[in-house]
Order: sequence, then C-alpha cells, then structure tokens
Amino acid sequence: ENWRVKSMEKKRLSYIDAIKGIGILMIVWGHLAFLTDDPVMDYMGYIKIPVFYIISGMLVAMMSKQADNWQFIKSRFSRLMVPYFAMSIVMIIVNCATAVLKHRGLTAALMTGLWTTISLRGLSTLWFLPTMFLIVVAFKYIPDKVRGLAVIFIPAIVVPLVSFLEIEFYPALVVVKSLVGLWFYLIGNCFQRYASEYVHGWTRNTKIAILVTLLVCNIGLTAVNGGVDINNLGLGTYPVLYFVNGVVGGAFWIGILKLIYEAIEIKILNWAGINSLFIMITHLPLMICYVVSKACGIIVGKFGGYFGLVDSVLLVDYSRVPNRCGDRICFA
Repeated sequence: ENWRVKSMEKKRLSYIDAIKGIGILMIVWGHLAFLTDDPVMDYMGYIKIPVFYIISGMLVAMMSKQADNWQFIKSRFSRLMVPYFAMSIVMIIVNCATAVLKHRGLTAALMTGLWTTISLRGLSTLWFLPTMFLIVVAFKYIPDKVRGLAVIFIPAIVVPLVSFLEIEFYPALVVVKSLVGLWFYLIGNCFQRYASEYVHGWTRNTKIAILVTLLVCNIGLTAVNGGVDINNLGLGTYPVLYFVNGVVGGAFWIGILKLIYEAIEIKILNWAGINSLFIMITHLPLMICYVVSKACGIIVGKFGGYFGLVDSVLLVDYSRVPNRCGDRICFA
C-alpha cells in the first residue's frame, strides 16, 4: 500500500514536471529566430507563460503545510530573486564589454542595465523572476475571502490599461504584468482547491470530449485575438481574450498531459520541467538559442528553427552543468 501511495505521488509530480516541460519548450521554440512569424507561435503565446502561473497556483494548493510569511518570503527570494540579480550582473558585464568592443556608449550600457535590473523590468528573459516573486508574495497576503473578488477585478483593471495606454515606465509595467500573472495563479489555486476532485470523478470518455472541446476553443480564440507577448503587455486584439484563452489553453495541456501520464511518462518532458526555470533564464542571456538558430538556419534553411527546438533541448544539455540548479531554482 505504501508503494502505491509513493507511486501515485511520483506520477503526480511527473505530470506536473511535464507541464512545465511543455511550457519551457514552447518558450525556447518561440525564441528561435526563424519562427517569429510562424502562426504556431501565436498559439503557443497563450500557453507558455500562463501555464507556469496556473501550475504554480495549483502546487501551492497541494501543499499540506504553509510556512509563516517571513519564512515564505525568504524562501522565494532565495529561489527567484538571488538568481535574478546574479544573472543580471553577468548580463550587465557582458553588455558593457560589448559596448566597449563596438565603440558604443559604456555609460549608457551600464545605466540601462542597472535601471532595467533595479526596476525589476529584467534584462531579456530575466523579467519572469521578479514578476513571479511579486505574484507569490502578493498571493500570500491576499485573504481567502478576497481572492474570488481579485479574479473578477484584475481583468477589469488590466484590460482598460493595456487597451488605452502604452505603459513604458518600467515599475508600472512590472506591476501590471504581475497582476496578469497573479490572475492565472489564482485560477490555478482555486481550481485545485475547489474543482480538482470533481474533475477527477469524470470518466475517461468525458475527459477526452472536454479536452477536444478545449483544444478547438483554444485554436479558435487564438485566431480571433492574434499574437500576444505578455513581457511587453501585448495581449492581442481583444485583451480580455488573453485571460480566457490562457485558461482554456492551460486547461487543455494540463488535462491532456495528466491523461497521458496515467499510461506513460515522457522523460524528456520531465527533464525539461525539472530544469525549466534554469533554462528560461539562461537560454537567451547565454545566447544558446541564438547560436542554435543560426547554425540550424545555415544547415537546413527555412525549417531550421524546428530542428533547433530539438537541438536546443537534446544536444545543448547545458542545464545539467550546474546539476543542482533544478532543485535550487523553482516556481512554486
């Protein structure tokens, strides 16, 4: 009986790792230079970031023990903000060195890097770390009774802001992005706490029918709303659809992977999920994605980016270099 319990826990964690793995593969794929105008990128835009927020909210709901507020903040700062500042320093040094070598303004490069880092805007893909930190801390201090209202009011605040204003002041941009992420985080948490047991009781055929419906809706809403970029608050033609489609797409991928993992595990997804945050904060700053894109473009031309997706995860296994980073840096 104990073996069965451990086996179930392992399966659950494996399917969660797989979900994060799918998300990070979509992020890496989206950063390959050849695929910027690919329609598949529009679809992935609704999955790759929201799914991390949703699954993080679900994980918090799964925790049986909750640390006190101070311990919680220290833990999340260590896991999210220490890597943020460490990697930012590396990037600032590289940017300054590049400015000197190319005879550009060293002072401008230094000041831009410092302001982007201190304001929490984040250089390159590092933007995700402070946003995630603000989300988990904000969630910790939102009373249970207010969380339902937050789900209603966050889109009501964000949609008009991104529809009518061009937010360029970095701290304001960070706050609005954090609100968007917090909404998905709350959705994941509420689902795990109040609806997961109900869904668990569905038959396999019912789950498949609902998953097909979710996929069709996901693709249809993507076609209507167009491409998105949450980093720059580009939420599509109709920003409210970003919220809706993010949940629809996230629900599909979480559901389909949970169904698949009842029968079989996909090891490469597990690996990518375990190392997902490390991959996220290094694949662009270390120029790995750029090199892979260029190399594949030379070798296989127009479709190089698709082969680059495989190369970037299988051949450039750089996240194993500091092997313990997968345990040290995590989302929830």
